[in-house]
Parts: sequence; structure tokens; C-alpha cells
Amino acid sequence: NLLLAWLATSYVVEERFPVLCELLALDELVTRGYVRGLLGRLDALERQDSAYAGFVEQMRGMAGGFRFDAMRALIREKLEHVD
Repeated sequence: NLLLAWLATSYVVEERFPVLCELLALDELVTRGYVRGLLGRLDALERQDSAYAGFVEQMRGMAGGFRFDAMRALIREKLEHVD
């Protein structure tokens, strides 16, 4: 008879946001309305660090709906909190 105890482990993934230069580059692409370039940059960010996944997913959703004002507002909000 084995006495086994299962331990539940919870993992917390810290959501991170791109660094200043990346946010500025995204802002420029959004301002120009260059969706293809924006999506390419978001793909690169996600490959760079999976912690950006939440931000990238949110931006992709807005890009798919051509919600440029919302994307710009999100980027500018994050720019206010960049170290």
C-alpha cells in the first residue's frame, strides 16, 4: 500500500508589457494604420517572450476590428507605466 499525497501547485504567469522602444514602434505602426506591420511586430514580440501573450492577444483582437483608437489608448496607457 503506497501512501501518496498529491500536491496542488498553482503557477502564476506574470503578464508583462513590451519595453519602451517596442511600445513606441507599435504606436508608430498604429498611427500609420499599418495592420500587416503591426501584426508582424506582435508575432515577433510573442516569440521573444511568452509573458507578452496577454498584451499581444488583446492588441491582435483590436487590430482585427481596426480599432486603432483603442490600440493607441492601450499603448499610451502602458507607456505611462514603463520604467
